[in-house]
Amino acid sequence: MLIFACANLLAAFASSFGLSMTIRVVAALRAAATTPSLFAIAASMAPVGKAGRYIAVISLGPRSRRWR
Repeated sequence: MLIFACANLLAAFASSFGLSMTIRVVAALRAAATTPSLFAIAASMAPVGKAGRYIAVISLGPRSRRWR
């Protein structure tokens, strides 16, 4: 997540469109690598029969607070 956050911060201050796009691709690749790992961790920590709910909470992120 640190790489994702730093890449987005760098993209905000990029001096050219090409540099901005390159940095955004790095951020996107990092996010694409992190998401499946988070889903796998949530499913492995869930009680039997609750894996779907745990994965849903991870995918909703901060919005999941409404669904408790």
